Amino acid sequence: MDIRWLLLLLLCFLAVALLVESLWMLWHERHSATAQRLARRLSGLSSDSSKPVSQSLLRAEDAVKPGGLAGRLQSMAAVAHLQRLLARAGIAASAGARLVTTAASSVVLMLLLAVVGLPWFVLVSAGVAVLVLPWLWVARRGRLRLALMQSQLPEAVELIARALRAGHALPVALQMVGSEGPAPIAGEFSRVTEQISFGVSAEAAMQALAERIPVEDVRYFVIAVLLQRETGGNLAELLDNIGRLIRDRQKLQQKVRVLSAEGRLSVWILSILPFALAAVISVVNPELTSVLWTDPAGRNMVVVSLVMMGFGIGLMRMIVRVRV
Repeated sequence: MDIRWLLLLLLCFLAVALLVESLWMLWHERHSATAQRLARRLSGLSSDSSKPVSQSLLRAEDAVKPGGLAGRLQSMAAVAHLQRLLARAGIAASAGARLVTTAASSVVLMLLLAVVGLPWFVLVSAGVAVLVLPWLWVARRGRLRLALMQSQLPEAVELIARALRAGHALPVALQMVGSEGPAPIAGEFSRVTEQISFGVSAEAAMQALAERIPVEDVRYFVIAVLLQRETGGNLAELLDNIGRLIRDRQKLQQKVRVLSAEGRLSVWILSILPFALAAVISVVNPELTSVLWTDPAGRNMVVVSLVMMGFGIGLMRMIVRVRV
């Protein structure tokens, strides 16, 4: 049997298996979302009685494991990192389930391209793109969400300070931010108050907030609150100073971003220009660029060029990226 037919049969088998798994997971998530939320909270309060309830609940909130292949993938370290990316982007979904879904889409696309008769490197490139691009989108959405929460943090800190100055306790002040603050930071503070109401200590809930929002300004806020609870002092005045410090840092970051705009634009132009020029030449004169993948020397030149371009792009990004 020809190797091409073996490849087609393998892709057909993988496509059918992954599609069946994906359909079952979508049905399971749609019909058991409420039960899973209740199970998360009950498992945090009832399981592992030898350890503190607060730590059990914090682990149980993010430990929803679907069944089947997605459940087995969920226990892997790499998939746990993808789960953190989803949580950072504000997407309430299972990383294992989404990984199986993207794998099914990738295999189906590769099967269709193989039936059309495209070369193997086109199949592999398309399959890898379908696997990687959704997670790149998730990572970008997470970065934008973190940047938005960082810009909303001074207002939230000042609201907590005003609530404390009015005589409210810290949990009540956090609840006020969750109910009156802007999204998405209001949802994170609402989660803190929900954890405290379910028996999690304020220290553990604040530390979990710093882990969910890996931003330096949030860590400053959490450290200040934890130190004040141990040593005492005027927390409202301390939060006012932190809010003012965060605003000054953000102004400085925006100024640096404006001054480095020309360098960042140069990075984008120099990164896109070779690929755009190659695409134009391929359309105008295909024979001129066909040697790059038909001749062994041309393929070696492409590999070396891509490696050197990747190194140059990374170096330029390091030059224009200024940490404040």
